[in-house]
Amino acid sequence: MNNTRSYESSLFFIYDFQKNNFSCLLSSYRFRGNMGGDSLLNILLGNCFATLETAQRLENIFHIIYDSEMPKAMHTECLLTDSLGESRWYAVSFSCAVPKSTVMITFTDINDDITESENISPTDKLTGLLNREAFCHKAETCVSNAAGKYAVVYFDILRFKAINDIFGMERGDKLLKEIADVISNFSSACFGCRIDSDRFVVFMDMAEAMPEIFIDTLSKDLAAYDLPFEITFNAGIFLTDGEILPADAMIDRAILAQSAIKGRYTIKFRYFTESMRNEMLGEQEITGMMSTALAEKHFIIHYQPQYNHSTGRLTGAEALVRWGHPERGIIAPGVFIPIFEKNGFISVLDFYVFEEVCIFLRRCLDRKIPIVPVSSNFARYDIFQPDFAEQLERIREKYNIPVEYLRVEITESSVIGGSQTVNEVIEKLHSCGYIVEMDDFGSGYSSLNVLKDIDLDVIKLDMQFLTEKDTSGRGETILSSVVKMAEQLNIPVIAEGVEKIEQADFLKDIGCDIIQGFVYSKPLSESNYLELVSEKCASAVPV
Repeated sequence: MNNTRSYESSLFFIYDFQKNNFSCLLSSYRFRGNMGGDSLLNILLGNCFATLETAQRLENIFHIIYDSEMPKAMHTECLLTDSLGESRWYAVSFSCAVPKSTVMITFTDINDDITESENISPTDKLTGLLNREAFCHKAETCVSNAAGKYAVVYFDILRFKAINDIFGMERGDKLLKEIADVISNFSSACFGCRIDSDRFVVFMDMAEAMPEIFIDTLSKDLAAYDLPFEITFNAGIFLTDGEILPADAMIDRAILAQSAIKGRYTIKFRYFTESMRNEMLGEQEITGMMSTALAEKHFIIHYQPQYNHSTGRLTGAEALVRWGHPERGIIAPGVFIPIFEKNGFISVLDFYVFEEVCIFLRRCLDRKIPIVPVSSNFARYDIFQPDFAEQLERIREKYNIPVEYLRVEITESSVIGGSQTVNEVIEKLHSCGYIVEMDDFGSGYSSLNVLKDIDLDVIKLDMQFLTEKDTSGRGETILSSVVKMAEQLNIPVIAEGVEKIEQADFLKDIGCDIIQGFVYSKPLSESNYLELVSEKCASAVPV
């Protein structure tokens, strides 16, 4: 083996914590493009140096180093495609000697070492399909050498791990070979690759083969396969449009299309659209900014007041998070919350909001300003943590906030399928003195079961029942029944999203006095809400 390294295509990045910026200190003619910015992922994807999977893996390693409170180093290997279109293997090292100062990232070319030490077969040993490298080479040759329309189809088997667990790996391997046979026998105009495990990709010339016919053929074969177990899959399809792309980029687009329907049994396939890629890049941009936003307190808390409509008095508030980006302005919760729910950052944010609420209430108490209870939202990820209640208590006790001023708000959807665990969590919260509210009640399909199974203190009604489209009065009847049922169960009701005085009056007539919504107030900044609570928790009835 050649023990010397080739540095002609190596890279050396430094990330500066203070500037929140990556800069490239060493590059070569092999790598050209925008080599700086606030996201390693954007650098790799924006210059087409790495596939989506590789870029996300390297970004995740960076965040582990970034978040470490101790000196830390990590190493991995990956395949990069340089500006000349050549794919080579690199050893990647991440190191941070002084936490929260700089992170050094080096990409060292080890391609010669790998190709000398490994006798790489062009086919997958188990299925006989092409391996990824051979598949990519053949697909790129087809696209570049001949005009025409081509399709790349990516799919994997839903719950394949369960097949291995229940029936054994030998039966799982037999299923993979069956899938490979379907691919190989479908058409001479197509060829396939097993990327790994149960993940397959198929390339086809659409002059002679159609992706939807292939998917139908595979579906029928799997439906008849000899296993007492439903075998199904979702597929993503990328169609070429004359633009010559690297094979990895075509595969990434097919994977992106599949991710939009993954796990859904009623939709077998989805075609890639450019809007999907734009959405993905937007998500990655949000992900790249989130840790910095938290550290620099770009997430700000607004408070939406809750009023007793019979007396007009302030009775409580809900804490709502907003993202005030220094350059982009306010980023709406509807943009970043779903992304954080997918990548798990929502838990970090939820506890941050709870702590900011405690800090605000502590300031009010120290200044002798009257306060009312504030509810904080928590996701399913939070409440299923084994020490959820203990984490809340550590924060509350840190600021010495009386527990009666803090309420825990969970959504109806977050408890589905886990009522026993949720009740255990609620029991712990009750033992600490917290009131537990259920948000969006009535938006799901098992509301009555929730009332029966979950030991709630307060329910917050979803006002989708009172829409202008409902001219039959059914929505009003349902709301009236829910309020009456809650009263019989001794569960107070809060109506949120109330926008009109007529809605508030109707709610009062059916026994729901506590109102949250634009009819009284939009969510207020901390300073504006402080003005409100400074008025001894009193306000006028809206006109």
